[in-house]
Amino acid sequence: MKTLIVSFVIVGGLIACITFFEILVIRLLGLQFHSFRDLFIFIVSYVLLEIPLSMITGAIPKVLKSFGMIKTSKGIVPFILDISLTFGLIVVLDTVMEGIEFSWYGSLLFALFTGFISMKLKKADDEPPMIDSEEFKEIGNRLLEKKKT
Repeated sequence: MKTLIVSFVIVGGLIACITFFEILVIRLLGLQFHSFRDLFIFIVSYVLLEIPLSMITGAIPKVLKSFGMIKTSKGIVPFILDISLTFGLIVVLDTVMEGIEFSWYGSLLFALFTGFISMKLKKADDEPPMIDSEEFKEIGNRLLEKKKT
């Protein structure tokens, strides 16, 4: 009997969380989906595509900083890249997937939200060294030493 009650509580809690998430997303972001399978595929596709793409867009400001093209690898450049990546990825997935419909303002709102979170998280990151600095040369020497062994 205990197992049955615990199972119902777990399933009920899971259903309540999914319902809350569904209502929040539909109302706030304008996301509409035909089935939970479509929503699941959308989320999995988004995560699997976003991870490698965000690694690339995260490296761009650091490279630009190392070459002296921008003053800092934090700030507006990575913020714009993060927003563009998120918005573009959602628009592409929305276009490709028939069972998902995402409003443009919902996509932009989600992109801004994730961009602000990313900007806050990146504030703790160290700045990359300039290409002509001693620190950069030391890193290059260490990599050459590891390559020789």
